[in-house]
Amino acid sequence: MALGMSAADIAVSTKGINQLITQFDEKCKAAKKVCDPSQENALSALIKEIKKYWVGTDRDAFITDLKNACKSLSTRIDYYMKEIDMSLKDYDAKFTQVQTKTYTQGTIKV
Repeated sequence: MALGMSAADIAVSTKGINQLITQFDEKCKAAKKVCDPSQENALSALIKEIKKYWVGTDRDAFITDLKNACKSLSTRIDYYMKEIDMSLKDYDAKFTQVQTKTYTQGTIKV
C-alpha cells in the first residue's frame, strides 16, 4: 500500500493532510473489497475453485475459517482506518492552530 504524498505536502498545507486522508481511505476500501467473499475477486474465485476440487465437511470448515479470517481482517482494517483518520484529523487541527497563532492578519503596520 503506497501513498503518493511527499512530506512537504503534508507539512505545508491542510490540503495535503486531507489528500493523505483521502488516499489512505481509498487504499483501505480497496483492501476491504479483497476480503469480501460476496465480491467478484480473487477470494471468491479461490472459494469457487476449492468447491470444484474439494468435497466434504472439512472443505466446508476450511471455507468457513477462510471467510472468518477475511472478516477479521476487514474488521481490523476498519479499526485502523478509524484510528489513523482520527490521528490525521487531530494533526490537521493542531497544524491549523499553529498556523493561526504564527501570524495574525493586520498585525503589520507601516
